Amino acid sequence: MSSNLYYLEVNIIALIVLGILYNNERKKLARTVEQKLFNLIIASVIMVVAMDTIMWVVNGHNFIGAFAFNWIASTVYYFFNCFVPFSWFFYVVVYCNLYQRYFETKRKYILILPLFINTVMTIINYFTHWMFYIDEANMVCTWRFIYHSFSFGTSLFTTCSMCNI
Repeated sequence: MSSNLYYLEVNIIALIVLGILYNNERKKLARTVEQKLFNLIIASVIMVVAMDTIMWVVNGHNFIGAFAFNWIASTVYYFFNCFVPFSWFFYVVVYCNLYQRYFETKRKYILILPLFINTVMTIINYFTHWMFYIDEANMVCTWRFIYHSFSFGTSLFTTCSMCNI
């Protein structure tokens, strides 16, 4: 129980810090593309931490709606675990003025492929349980593709290297 409280405390502190950072960034008057993408990254990380917090709170508890909360939080969590690295890559491409080189060519399909595969796997996970499933005790059980989000997120950076960024 004390380890759960520790994780919740760390997540709440992270949410507060990220919320302050996001709020300060949103207040800036110059709304450049880079700034909007940076805000997208912050919002995505906030979603990951918030879903992780919900998963810690709901996991193993049985109350009305707990099972649905756990499924929704886990699904959103797994989606954003791949979306964060993709949005970071997109930010770097725009910040370094490499947009034409990557997104106005056929390379964009290769770069979006890991995000697309992760999105499809996240959507069909409810039926296939490839990524995770939730047992009768409302506990999230990761399955054989436990590191898929990390793998797909990392593959974005590997793809960048192959495309000579």
